[in-house]
Amino acid sequence: MSDDSDLQAMRTGTAAYWDGAADAFDDEPDHGLRDPEVRAAWAGRLADWLPDEPSDVLDLGCGTGSLSLLAAERGHRVMAVDFSPAMAARARHKLAGTSARVLVGDAAQPPVKDGRFDAVLARHVLWMMDDPVAVLHRWAGLLRPGGRLVLIEGLWGRTEPVGIRSTELTALVGRLGARFSTELLSGDPVLWGRRVDDERYAMVVHPAAAHADRTVADTHAPSDSHSPSDSNAPSDSASPDSASPDSAGTQDAPSAPAAAAEPIRPHRHREVVDVHLILRRGGEVLLGRRANTGYADGLLHAPSGHAEDGEDVVQAMIREAREETGLDLEPGDLRVALVMQHRAPADSAQPRMGWFFEARYGAGGEPVNREPDKCSQLDWFPLDALPDDMVAYCRAGLDAYRAGDRFVLHWHRPGDSIAYDPRLPDRATPLRATEPPQATEPPEAGASLRTTAPPRDTPRIPATER
Repeated sequence: MSDDSDLQAMRTGTAAYWDGAADAFDDEPDHGLRDPEVRAAWAGRLADWLPDEPSDVLDLGCGTGSLSLLAAERGHRVMAVDFSPAMAARARHKLAGTSARVLVGDAAQPPVKDGRFDAVLARHVLWMMDDPVAVLHRWAGLLRPGGRLVLIEGLWGRTEPVGIRSTELTALVGRLGARFSTELLSGDPVLWGRRVDDERYAMVVHPAAAHADRTVADTHAPSDSHSPSDSNAPSDSASPDSASPDSAGTQDAPSAPAAAAEPIRPHRHREVVDVHLILRRGGEVLLGRRANTGYADGLLHAPSGHAEDGEDVVQAMIREAREETGLDLEPGDLRVALVMQHRAPADSAQPRMGWFFEARYGAGGEPVNREPDKCSQLDWFPLDALPDDMVAYCRAGLDAYRAGDRFVLHWHRPGDSIAYDPRLPDRATPLRATEPPQATEPPEAGASLRTTAPPRDTPRIPATER
């Protein structure tokens, strides 16, 4: 839709209004996701915002179910809600063949039980609510402890802009006692199928535990709230006269809303931190074959995962090793093998920081496949003759480990495969490290996290061969 009257109609739209919009809804590039590049861009962002592991996701104002489908394809257990029967019918058709369920209901008061979701997703919904504070409290009550809200919002329109500025939403989430991060979306034209110059952003909100446990009875219900679908993004809009954020960052929300909108400060860059176990048995290394995860299924990968809130990388590695292989490792069993910053091939993929730890066979017990639903094979493979059917960056990490490299970049290019392919250019770039200084004083007490030496029982790979 192209003018401000259309935006106001969205704001006050009834179920009949959205029923009438359903036929043409998917014509917008960011609604139907028919363009492969637009679809891949949203898939990459959604993968960053939702939990890494398959989780229970509630998509409120789901429209025709495009984002629900992306989430389901990544292995998430999706429930989608829209108050327009016509939108819901199209969502059911789009999600046929997945385990996703679609309900007709009010996004402000979803017809679901409290405390059963790991993530609540709402795209272009909150801005239409009459009482967004009450709605946020209601949505927080739907989360399990540690859950998150994924809010995609913006400010649209030329003469009378409508929506929620990121500064306004920052003040609103402050009432949840929440931690949150904000990511600017306006600067990525692929997401929208064209360039946009208004304010569009995503906010991932982690409510404080006390608020996540609250139900709607703890707050006042909205008096006449509407439950829009994700059909609320306008097709043509101009930039408002306000500033907008220019990067992503994690913040603690203020405890009360600001009296007036303030200029948005730049947010700091943030990255997911993941951990990988190089478990050695002589000249062999333990690898698992991924299955039913929605990412790199069928490929071999080292036991791995990501650090959770409050964990350091050693704690994360010990937890992931226990969850995936049953090993009960101690901090002293681990040595830092290398650190790799890596990025997936999608244009919208965000970099990650990967820590690779070495442990020796026998530490923590005998490894077993503790997650057969996610791992179809757990076996030993020769480190000096690794198989080709591996996740590319993991293979690059093990090659760097053999070569004695300690700091590595692995930066996929758009169109690369996530699978290792010896015919393709090597994307790994070892970074030079300093030589140990000639110390004149003993090391500080407590400096006990050690790095590995290059493996002695496998040949070093010359840089020209990698």
